[in-house]
Amino acid sequence: MVYQTQETQAKEVIERLKNAGAESVCLWLHTSQLHPDNKNPNKMNMIAHLLKPLTNTTVCRLFFLHGGDILIIGTPDIRQKSDAYIDRIRRVLSTDAFVQAVGSDFMTTYSVLLHADLLLSALTSAKNDMPTQDITAVWPQVSEKTNVVSVTDVMTNDVVLGLTPTAKQTICRLYFPDKNKLAGHLQMPLFSLTGQVLAECIRTIWKRNTDLFRHYNENPLPAFIYFNVSDITTSGFDLFMQSRTGKTVICLSAEEILTNSNAFSAFKKLHANRVEWALIFTHGDNLSLIDFSKIKPNYICIPFFDDLIEQLPDNADKNSVIVTGLKSDKDLLELLRNGFSYFQGPVVNLILGASCQQKCPYGDTCTEGLCQRIWTGKINKNQCVFPDFRNRFILNERGEA
Repeated sequence: MVYQTQETQAKEVIERLKNAGAESVCLWLHTSQLHPDNKNPNKMNMIAHLLKPLTNTTVCRLFFLHGGDILIIGTPDIRQKSDAYIDRIRRVLSTDAFVQAVGSDFMTTYSVLLHADLLLSALTSAKNDMPTQDITAVWPQVSEKTNVVSVTDVMTNDVVLGLTPTAKQTICRLYFPDKNKLAGHLQMPLFSLTGQVLAECIRTIWKRNTDLFRHYNENPLPAFIYFNVSDITTSGFDLFMQSRTGKTVICLSAEEILTNSNAFSAFKKLHANRVEWALIFTHGDNLSLIDFSKIKPNYICIPFFDDLIEQLPDNADKNSVIVTGLKSDKDLLELLRNGFSYFQGPVVNLILGASCQQKCPYGDTCTEGLCQRIWTGKINKNQCVFPDFRNRFILNERGEA
């Protein structure tokens, strides 16, 4: 008789689903990354207890791996059905440094049909490590999924704050492709959604720009809106701009313009029609490849990295730079000291969350810090009792110098 471990049982389930061609999803909870105090048997039993009702409400199986991670395999809607249970686990582990740092990345979603071989390999390894993957093997199925993904489900809806020694003011909302959301909806691990694969997924999904007009126009703030370079030259783009009722800044990918032959035509049209536009970078390392004096964007959106201040070209105006993905108070202070004024990221969301809860009519009756955890994605936004106020909250404070 062969002893059945959790890994061998999980592999058997995955192999059966793969051979049957059944659509199913695997949720991999990275509980092995928790602080040792939160990986003791009592805490893990509590997590198991919180997940147990999930098995009664849907068709799924739970596996507790020897490396410390938890595997949930279930029907295609398991991600949606498990949200409430995962939120409870996050609240129980809210003080854990790993959970605080990664937020929604506490869990990775995999399509079993797409990633069966990857999952089986990880379950076979001693530490359940995920191997590298040849994306060309799964690209045909990935491209099919991009055709049914809604653009509004895989974009950011983040607020940019203008910060000075005397004021905090909401500047705009950023509607960019969100890599984390895209990975979740495509049921792909984040580490495999990179480079040309990411660019192609974004191009495919963002071709359906007509679906966004009403969504954008409902937003009361100025909006930075992502477009594929090729779409700028179409007549549909002209109709969209004519229909806009609020200030709009068109965003183009720096990585795309480096490879797209239509880039010059797009720049020429934007400048000729006096349309404000922003150049957005997925990777700050590409800064040195762009000659800002030639393309002259109105704004530059750059994800924060350690050498940003030193690597920003001299001909790039700091007053036009929006630093995105900012996570540290220390980094924010250093950027302010060096003349930067516009920021987006977890630090900004903490500021917005605190101010929003302070000003919200229901804020005093909410759990302390609830609004901050919603703004930073640590808990489900459905926990908010007044979402309309949060969605339309605009910060414009005058403070002490």
